Amino acid sequence: MKLQSLFTPDLPVYSAKFINGGEKALLTGNRKHFYIYDVAANKLDRQVIGGIEQKNLSSVVVSPQEDLLAINSAESGRCHIYSQKTMKIVQSLKLNGSCTSASFSPDGKYLFTAGDQGDIFQWDLRSTSATKHQCVSKTNDVGNFHTTALEVSPDGKYLASGSKMGTVNIFELGDSYNLNPTPVKSILNLTTSITDLKFHPSSKMLALCSKWKKNAVRLVHLPSYSTY
Repeated sequence: MKLQSLFTPDLPVYSAKFINGGEKALLTGNRKHFYIYDVAANKLDRQVIGGIEQKNLSSVVVSPQEDLLAINSAESGRCHIYSQKTMKIVQSLKLNGSCTSASFSPDGKYLFTAGDQGDIFQWDLRSTSATKHQCVSKTNDVGNFHTTALEVSPDGKYLASGSKMGTVNIFELGDSYNLNPTPVKSILNLTTSITDLKFHPSSKMLALCSKWKKNAVRLVHLPSYSTY
């Protein structure tokens, strides 16, 4: 049953995520602003980052454990980390080049980010706002010159990265989510830019897709890496 329809004439919605336990929803797109929807009040609130408009806030990811969310700014190369409760910026992380994708670790202690430079950054989020979050590692996304999607598995054992070329790399994560620099498997079944990656809650299946080609959807079984 449909409860509500929203219309944002000045924002083509690329990403929509519930925050604050479902009390609100965050809508972002390839514009300089984003919207926060209050479900109970049925109210849309237009916001910009820190009062300074930045282009292409095209995606948002929500931490599974902590009071944090991350909004990626593709053109500025920044990943803006917000508190869900206050919707105030905790910190803006700067990457080399663009920032097109991000994914939290299952415990919310780390954030992985990537963009058009072919590198995956790991940030330690356990510090407070007074102490800047530290980049603890940087790993080359082997064979990819432009990473378009990242996803950490719910059990914390794998990180999957998708590229503009359609390649999906699957990396193993060790203790403290240390990223093995060599992927355990590269999935080459798709040939257009990867739009999204999603692990099954059991971490035994990975779905990958590309919106740029009809029926460009695949499922990968783990740990056999069989593709369907």
